[in-house]
Amino acid sequence: MITKAKTVDEWFTKIDGDRATPLSKIRKMILKMAPKVEESLQYGMPTYAVGDHPIASFNSQKNYMSLYICDVDIVKAYEKELEHLDVGKSCIRFKEIGDLPPCTVEAMLKEAATPCKPKSSPKKSHTVPK
Repeated sequence: MITKAKTVDEWFTKIDGDRATPLSKIRKMILKMAPKVEESLQYGMPTYAVGDHPIASFNSQKNYMSLYICDVDIVKAYEKELEHLDVGKSCIRFKEIGDLPPCTVEAMLKEAATPCKPKSSPKKSHTVPK
């Protein structure tokens, strides 16, 4: 749902009333698992990032609610725990908040909020002298 809201608090006043409570729970979960997160509206939906590192966002769609975990590898790693849901690369679609496994979502959010470790430099290949 695209709104003309300027803040996340204002966004909540513009969505369907029956969606505000479950999405508010998602918001609280994000803020709990990533306390240093910055909250903003991006593409008309609440979005959470640490600096330039996006973590998650959520939205109220016509027929479902969605949670976006901004690291597709994290979503893929939890695909077994999410198999009862409609899941895209980074989007988890649900109709009821009870459909989301809270421990899994918290783990995914915590992982997404963890700064990326720099990749180690590739090991040099050793050649065997002839």
